[in-house]
Amino acid sequence: MGLIGAGVAVALGQVPRLSCQGRAYLESNQEKFAELKVRIQRLDQPLDDRALVTAVALFGFSVLDGTAYAKLAAGFPKAASAGSRFNGI
Repeated sequence: MGLIGAGVAVALGQVPRLSCQGRAYLESNQEKFAELKVRIQRLDQPLDDRALVTAVALFGFSVLDGTAYAKLAAGFPKAASAGSRFNGI
């Protein structure tokens, strides 16, 4: 009984990774920077590093698929697999 109670307490006590306000902020920024995502996916020349960092932060490593920077995702396999899991919220 004690183990079940402890398991339930741990499961209920986990804080979600994103709050409702954080999720709304992320969605707002994804809308604002949608053009950046399109530009990076059509990338044919090097782009400013700040733009790449912003795109990966907002959309995940999946935004780099098909570009010269796709190899960067291999260095962060856990983050690359999580990718843009918050995009469809």
